[in-house]
Amino acid sequence: MMRLDGKTVLLTGALGSLGRAQAMRLAGAGARLLLLDRPHHERGEPFAAEVANTTGSTTRFIGQDLNDLEASKAAVETLANDHGGIDVLINNAALIINRAFMEFSLAEYEEQLRVNAAAGFALAQAVAPGMISKGYGKIVNFCSVTLSGVVEGYVPYVASKGALFGLTKTL
Repeated sequence: MMRLDGKTVLLTGALGSLGRAQAMRLAGAGARLLLLDRPHHERGEPFAAEVANTTGSTTRFIGQDLNDLEASKAAVETLANDHGGIDVLINNAALIINRAFMEFSLAEYEEQLRVNAAAGFALAQAVAPGMISKGYGKIVNFCSVTLSGVVEGYVPYVASKGALFGLTKTL
């Protein structure tokens, strides 16, 4: 892994198993970490402290509901201003519900689209001005291997990750 000394990294979905592993690797590479996950998550602050104690990295937990796109964008804009910009944005958060296609409500479909795809768009817009002004920035979007095959029970998830993949290609 490349060194990230002096770089501020915002990682969404930081408290899931993939996010936790990413956080430790990023901190080990010298990143200053902003760990974003659902508000009122009881593991948020303890995990941020664990990362900091284990790696010596400056690490902070931010509770934010990515389902609220405007509030999420505003929160990340504030974080970027407070930290001199976000150098790396990792859109790792994902809402996953498994059930038969006909059992999903439209509201559940829309929520997965917001959290899994539209939030990536909103957060990219929030960090891009600082990245452009610095002449440096990385945006990493975690899509899904489910895009390459048929996966029953995950229709909204796969559709939302397909939208994120399209966003990634066009950005």
